[in-house]
Amino acid sequence: GSFFFFFSPGEGIPAYETPPHTVELLSYRIGKFFFSNRHYAAFLKQVKTQEDPKRSGWFLREPPQAKLDHPVVGVSWHDACAYCAWLSEKTGRVYRLPSEAEWEKAARGSDSRRYPWGEAWAEGCCNVGGNDTTPVDAYPAGASPYGCLDLLGNVQEWTCTLWGSQPDAPAFGYPYDPHD
Repeated sequence: GSFFFFFSPGEGIPAYETPPHTVELLSYRIGKFFFSNRHYAAFLKQVKTQEDPKRSGWFLREPPQAKLDHPVVGVSWHDACAYCAWLSEKTGRVYRLPSEAEWEKAARGSDSRRYPWGEAWAEGCCNVGGNDTTPVDAYPAGASPYGCLDLLGNVQEWTCTLWGSQPDAPAFGYPYDPHD
């Protein structure tokens, strides 16, 4: 169905996130949680050529034991895609990174709310302001209308939408093109 991006230029809204426009999305499914260190460790045990996550406490292909249910960090876009390909092969179902528009709809619902949980900021709905990750299920009050967690705070997410090589300047800007 249709999904409306409503960002307008203004304070805190980068120009590359505008103008407001409607995007048509095909039906899709999205995971409720990020993949965790526990899940990524299973992948590494079977795919011996895959490197450990960088700078995140992994040692000899083992995640930090106190962070098994935290989201995996220190993986590249290619690493995340390799995990999705492996999971697809293991399960016989297709897994991939969501597009930016799919991720945004999962986070903001069909009513384009400001935060996954609603229009107003609410303490205790996400991990922000800290310097460490939290378990993927630590903030159930922050669930989006579709039941997805951690779509604000905790870690940055990868999508399959083309961006470019500069972190702060997309080479493929709005309006969103589903063929990018």
